[in-house]
Amino acid sequence: MRYISINEKEGVRIYSLKTDGDKVFMIDKKPTNFAVKEFACKDESDEIKIDSKLVIMLQQIRDHFNAPVYINSAYRTPAYNKKIGGAVRSQHIYGKAADIHITGVTPLTIAQYAETDCKYIKGIGLYTWGVHVDTRATKSYWDCRSGKEVAVDSFISSDKPALAVPILKKGSRGVQVEALQKDLNYIGIATNVDSVYGYQTELNIKNFQRQEKIKIDGIYGYETRGRMKERIDAV
Repeated sequence: MRYISINEKEGVRIYSLKTDGDKVFMIDKKPTNFAVKEFACKDESDEIKIDSKLVIMLQQIRDHFNAPVYINSAYRTPAYNKKIGGAVRSQHIYGKAADIHITGVTPLTIAQYAETDCKYIKGIGLYTWGVHVDTRATKSYWDCRSGKEVAVDSFISSDKPALAVPILKKGSRGVQVEALQKDLNYIGIATNVDSVYGYQTELNIKNFQRQEKIKIDGIYGYETRGRMKERIDAV
């Protein structure tokens, strides 16, 4: 297997589908889960433009959800972008965008994570089939789930706490743990909000799992997350 090392300072690089297509990206000497060919234009053009920061963000998303990230569309030649009716200044033609989905994870959940934790992702589009993410310079969010594009300020609900994103367990830290702790308080399970998934948070998740009659392991995974969403929506 052949590799290509990338870093966040490089910006957009140009690759060849023929000579580089099977090469796997490496970050800090660690192989990623992405190969160059996954970013190729659907018209099978040889040239592929890819922003290294985009690859780094997609790998972060992949690692966070511990699940494959499927790229529906990444680089587009200007001709192909015009052919399919893409925006004139689409970030796809600059190699800075990817349309993605993850089996078992809702598009909204992906969008929320991209908004809160992916520092280089400034453009996020929410669709029924998945999420558009890009590394443009300024923030731009839109929601197309209704079939019409609607500009939004955030994908985090203001009237209810943001649903924390899986998978979280003892030892996890950060804003997603904080969101989970707020969720627990919101549904009536008193939890100290300190952004650390420690003994108390694990114990409270076990209590929640016991209430819901699901597997009791203290891990905030997909099934537990789904039950949490149901409880929050019912409040």
